[in-house]
Amino acid sequence: MVWLQDQHGRLYYYAHLHRWAVRPGEIVRPGDTVGFVGNSGNAEYTPSHLHFGVYIPGVGPVDPARVLSDDGPRVIPRGSNPNLVGTWARVTGMATLMRAAPSDSATEIARLPRGTPVQVRAETGRWYLARLAGVGGGYVSLRDVAPLGPGSRRAVAAATPLLTAPAAGGIAVDSLPAGTTVRVLARYADYFLVQREDSATGWIGRAAFTPARTVARTASPAPVDLTALADSLRHVRVPLAGLLSPGGKRK
Repeated sequence: MVWLQDQHGRLYYYAHLHRWAVRPGEIVRPGDTVGFVGNSGNAEYTPSHLHFGVYIPGVGPVDPARVLSDDGPRVIPRGSNPNLVGTWARVTGMATLMRAAPSDSATEIARLPRGTPVQVRAETGRWYLARLAGVGGGYVSLRDVAPLGPGSRRAVAAATPLLTAPAAGGIAVDSLPAGTTVRVLARYADYFLVQREDSATGWIGRAAFTPARTVARTASPAPVDLTALADSLRHVRVPLAGLLSPGGKRK
């Protein structure tokens, strides 16, 4: 967690961070990044979020809205879209670079083709901290990320689980019965990011849109017991007259 103290003695509390961006004793100003949203501490099994609080010495915790309402407008970096944080978005560059840190000189993690869906976790300077299935978290330039389009409506052909991630190990948070209409927002490998009518969002496999095939089967003939057949033939009597031709010769 990170604690900040302003010139009035008020304390600001930032918890469950993925990583700090400040050092003890460092002076920060409005618009500076102090950390990155995560789920550390006792929030390990929750989605990434920020636990924020304001404390006044001698009083205790107070409503942050009362304190922050007089601090002026929020500083928004040019070119950013604050509404993307906490949502799925898409990359718009032909080969968008995902880096290990918010810097043009940071190590390259991956090259993302246009249209790749990413989950925007936080924003710092000219960068979004984003998550990509199979790669993990990294930083992409603000100018290379845009909101998802309206998508297209499709009906699920077969019952399928609604997953948290586009992978076989994704956690099923719900299930979609056959015939459910969803809005397809994006695709990653063999999975689709979909949204239900109640706005619940998750991933489903490609097979969910493929009708189940019915294979016609014919009854197999009953097996023949050759031993019993041979035994029965030994007891068949054939008239002798039927085996002799006129004149007493065998046929």
